[in-house]
Amino acid sequence: MKILHNFARVAVVFLLCSPALSDGWAEDYLVGHFLQGIVVTGEGYSSFECLYGTDDDMLVTFVNHQGVSRSGDILTLNKSFNNGYTWTRTNTAIQGGGNTLLSPSFAPIPGTDTLLVAIVTDFNTDASNTLDTYKYTYANNITYHRWSQADYSYPGAQEPVSCFVLNNEVSGEIWLFAESSNNWLYLTRSSDGTTWSSSVPVAANVSRPSAVVSSDGQVAVTWTNSISHTILCSIASPSATFSPAVTVSESGAELASPVPGWEHIGNENLGIVWHSEEGESYITISEDQGDSWGDSHPIGTGVYPYINSFEGTRRMAVCYTSTDGDVYVTNALTINAVPSATFVARSHHEAYSGASSRVVYGEEPGQLALFFLSPAVNDLWVTSSRFIAGIEEPETSDNYTVTAGPNPGAGSITVSSTGFGDSVEYSIYSINGRLVDHVQPHNGNAFLVDAGSFPAGMYTIVASGNGRTASCRIVRF
Repeated sequence: MKILHNFARVAVVFLLCSPALSDGWAEDYLVGHFLQGIVVTGEGYSSFECLYGTDDDMLVTFVNHQGVSRSGDILTLNKSFNNGYTWTRTNTAIQGGGNTLLSPSFAPIPGTDTLLVAIVTDFNTDASNTLDTYKYTYANNITYHRWSQADYSYPGAQEPVSCFVLNNEVSGEIWLFAESSNNWLYLTRSSDGTTWSSSVPVAANVSRPSAVVSSDGQVAVTWTNSISHTILCSIASPSATFSPAVTVSESGAELASPVPGWEHIGNENLGIVWHSEEGESYITISEDQGDSWGDSHPIGTGVYPYINSFEGTRRMAVCYTSTDGDVYVTNALTINAVPSATFVARSHHEAYSGASSRVVYGEEPGQLALFFLSPAVNDLWVTSSRFIAGIEEPETSDNYTVTAGPNPGAGSITVSSTGFGDSVEYSIYSINGRLVDHVQPHNGNAFLVDAGSFPAGMYTIVASGNGRTASCRIVRF
């Protein structure tokens, strides 16, 4: 999920030197304080949501308990315009005595400058919980302007206990998932954040669900089975038709919160991170978009790992929390590189091991942020890093290469490859991973790209053939 702004981008190109994190991490900056302790739906569930956008913007939502004698919990949105150094704050009080708010989540509504915030409201009475949503304009500030309830009326559904939302730009909708008290997962959708589709069931025996959307609108939903504790995954089309659930791993922990990440160049690989009963974090990878899953690969001793991708590339970031309160984080070139990547300890405050920290990329090359909770002081912190970024070029595989020049360019750019012979095909992807063009040269292995026909920005060219791939990046200025 990303915050989108319209502005003229100036691309600065660096040569990629290393897949490891740079040492240029900023200090830990205070995002917000939990007045009566960290608020969580339950161990392993999310207690905050974060976005990292362009122009050094960051946005976070979390909940503050107010106690039964106050007007109810407070839904808090904090925004930073300077990489987390300082924060502005918007509070929305949920009126009605001792109401408890659970599982805050948000996402931009496709095609708008509006943010939809979803929350489960527990009335602490005989009344059922409600699935409440709030709309904010967020481009320059955070301005509240609407409230509504999402549909939760499917027969057999008990009251909602947790929720999360994602932005599906391909379908033009916000997808809002809710877990019920009888461990069913339901989905409702909206194109405007006000009018919602009827709820439909996704799966039963669901605990701690999570989801990610690909650049072509597919949605991977993963969860822990509440009975067997296996990790499962189902893939949905942009029209919300779900495939049968596939077992990812048989050895998940009861409290595991599996999180999926999609490798966005061609949506080739899907990875899920999770932890076992022994407190070991793992990644399991599917190379056929979720139809089957490979072996589980250990990534470190710790719990509640989290994964995020830099759209338009294969780059992945992963973090997990150790039992001694350190957060370990890596920035890898591909999902397949994650198991052997170097994880760096990063946090000057004890991290909360009852829920995941979150590592997220910004929209601009080099932006990487790590959000984590500290139970010792009941605070939410952020630190950011400018990793070595830019043009991942050339990528080689046993003498299979692809190059492009002049780069940057504004007119014709020549693309050529080695190793593929005449069987080569080229796919061009935008920065958000969408297919822009597909070329099969008829004479030789070179062709001209009319960069002048593309909007300014960065693009990835993938050459494929003979069962191999190679890629490079170009900049249209």
